[in-house]
Amino acid sequence: MIKWIKRHKVLTITLAVFVILCIILSLSYTRDNSSSPENKIRQGNAAVSSPATNVVTGIKSGVKGLLNFRKTERENQALKEKIDELEREVVGLTLKQGEMQELRELSAALNYDSISDRYTPVVGNVVAFDRSSFFNIFTIDKGTESGIKKNCVVLSGNGLVGRVLETGEGFSKIISIIDEDVNISFQILRDSSIMGMVSGADSKNLKGFTFDGDAGVIEGDIIHTTNIGIYPEGIEIGKIIEVDYDNDIQLKTITVEPSASFKNMKRVVVLVDEI
Repeated sequence: MIKWIKRHKVLTITLAVFVILCIILSLSYTRDNSSSPENKIRQGNAAVSSPATNVVTGIKSGVKGLLNFRKTERENQALKEKIDELEREVVGLTLKQGEMQELRELSAALNYDSISDRYTPVVGNVVAFDRSSFFNIFTIDKGTESGIKKNCVVLSGNGLVGRVLETGEGFSKIISIIDEDVNISFQILRDSSIMGMVSGADSKNLKGFTFDGDAGVIEGDIIHTTNIGIYPEGIEIGKIIEVDYDNDIQLKTITVEPSASFKNMKRVVVLVDEI
């Protein structure tokens, strides 16, 4: 056989080429046949790889969603912190406006002619109330180091508060005009000839009477201090909200709502006598 091939080299090569071409054509036809083993293997691979591809795609989507969620969460947290900061700024501005208004009112309280030249004002912060008599007696954070002495007059931005009951280094106790032990002479702003006396009544209002039983006092009248006693003249005490006539003493009695708001009091002015 080998000798024959050697003798017929040209024929052998021609036959070999022909056989190879036949094999190539056969393989090409087989690849186009959908039922061929090779095609079935490809289909099987596709079927097996499809779930795996879906899982990988799902994992990618999940990771992407988790990253987006964390990013959104961080953005929401940053937004919340910014909102909290803005809210604190609003509260701070509100407090500052309130303090400015309070200081303006305290400043206005010093415009009385009777006190502007004679007294040095000392502003004190209310730091405590006496539990046994709420609003009647309270403590401020200024004392003898600021020149405050017993019986110094105390004002708020709206009117008369009371007087110093006790003082020491760094503190002063104030007894307010709504205490029943406090008596104040008054005059009507509308008619200074109408005078009388008021004192604390029920930890809210003042009760009093006019010296003249026939005095033409009416509800809504504003009463001010006189120069009788320790209180300088002209400081607003309050507004008359009720007028009656007491037959026993034959005098007109009055109920007065104080101008100073004791429930909301934060700062007061103490008048330190320079004389």
